[in-house]
Amino acid sequence: MKSPLPANVTGLSANRTTVEPGGAVEVVATVANPGDRPASGTFAVRVDGEVRAEWTTKLAANETATHRTTLVFEVPGEHVVRVGNRTVTVTVEGGGAVPTETPLPVPGFGVPAVLGAFVAVLAVLLARVGGRRT
Repeated sequence: MKSPLPANVTGLSANRTTVEPGGAVEVVATVANPGDRPASGTFAVRVDGEVRAEWTTKLAANETATHRTTLVFEVPGEHVVRVGNRTVTVTVEGGGAVPTETPLPVPGFGVPAVLGAFVAVLAVLLARVGGRRT
């Protein structure tokens, strides 16, 4: 009895190639057995080299099958999804800008308060300088 042939990845696609952070992408891998006897294989779905999903398939002679996997992307930038020797690139846009903080107004420390404090300090200094002359 002959051992099973290896199944081959013949296609890889994504329903979206651009998402916002937290966006989901459905990846569809097509595997085929072009041989005249059964084939099998275990396939890993890798994102930037990291295994995110895995499945095993068995195919009859000349059979083709598809496998769907949903991936969620959080980090902005380009990410390479690979199954076997096939790749698709998913770009995560946005979310990279860090919001700037708007200072909250502190009661009593507006322009009038600063001017009033400046005038008060100036008056004290003038009073001391004037007090030394007598």
